[in-house]
Amino acid sequence: MIGGIVSLSGNEFTPEMLQEYGIKQLDLPVRDGFTPSLSQVKQFEAFVDDVHGSSGKATVVHCLAGLGRTGTMLAAYCMLKDPSLSAGEAVQRVRALRPGSVETYRQVQFLRELQEHLNKPAAPQAHYVDE
Repeated sequence: MIGGIVSLSGNEFTPEMLQEYGIKQLDLPVRDGFTPSLSQVKQFEAFVDDVHGSSGKATVVHCLAGLGRTGTMLAAYCMLKDPSLSAGEAVQRVRALRPGSVETYRQVQFLRELQEHLNKPAAPQAHYVDE
């Protein structure tokens, strides 16, 4: 069952169309051939987790052809859920299900940068001593 839809190419549906079927919608426009922002990836993660957690239903993700932007977003989601997953492994995982996904060098580079971001150790916290 579908509980949510994420459009990476712009608003495709009216809220009334989806509400009739109890489907939540998130629009995260990304230019064709480009990458989402880190903020958009985090919004995507929160939305998918909310839909699944509240209803147990799946989320559909689409762009124009369902390869570049969609593949990049899905690979990024896989990496967020499993930070030990490399960018290459995430791309392979998505391509196994949808050959041709993650189309451009820019998209691959984004995933590599996300991998570095996820593997970067947290900055040390300042410790204050009460005197």
